[in-house]
Amino acid sequence: MQNTLQRLSELEGNIHWRQRAPAGQAAYTIELGTIPILISAPHAAHHVRNSVSKFEEEYTAAIAQYLAQELGCYAIYLRYASPTDPNWDAESTYKNAIADLVGTHAIKVVLDLHGMVNRHRIGVALGTINGRSFPTDTAMLLTPFAQAGFIETDLTTLNTTADSDWRRVILNHPRFTGGTKGNTITRFVSEDLGALAVQIELASAIRIVYRAPTAGWNFHYWGDPAGIRLTLQALTALVKTLHTSLE
Repeated sequence: MQNTLQRLSELEGNIHWRQRAPAGQAAYTIELGTIPILISAPHAAHHVRNSVSKFEEEYTAAIAQYLAQELGCYAIYLRYASPTDPNWDAESTYKNAIADLVGTHAIKVVLDLHGMVNRHRIGVALGTINGRSFPTDTAMLLTPFAQAGFIETDLTTLNTTADSDWRRVILNHPRFTGGTKGNTITRFVSEDLGALAVQIELASAIRIVYRAPTAGWNFHYWGDPAGIRLTLQALTALVKTLHTSLE
């Protein structure tokens, strides 16, 4: 497991959270694959939404790279700081690149990775715009997480407890639907490109191997190694399930 965590750290080391891309170079990076599934991480570096600076969602790019290299799926992720928000803005070069990938390589599913803080008391939030972006068997999404040790929950159950547990996975939490409001990538892919799409929010505890103090983040942070391992296990199984089921 230590080798896996080290590998994630090395992959994340390729992401320049606060640095703008060199002149003439895009802020995002694309990795081509062999199976028609695209992993996206549009908030992997610093970005700006409606003139408000937004922190990077650490290790989402590392996870995207890991899945692409292990499974042969495609990947696109923000590698440098962006003056815009690739996920929120109605138009972006990042979305244009996704459209090119979907059209050129017949991508069937886009899994859009995001990071959320631990205070939401869940580990994983899957968003399908209440079924609109993934109108098929939801067990296909939830079973890989259940088999990895995550516990399916719902909003009613979540509202009765105050404790935080990264093992919880929830589908279409009102805060993490994937795009009932806003021009999200999940909405763009499903409505404009006609492919399936799922927004996947991962809590800090199950994606960040280690974060050193930086501007705006003045403490050391280590995620839960077991949680990170199970997250990779679940996402790996999810990609394999989607590839097999949607052939």
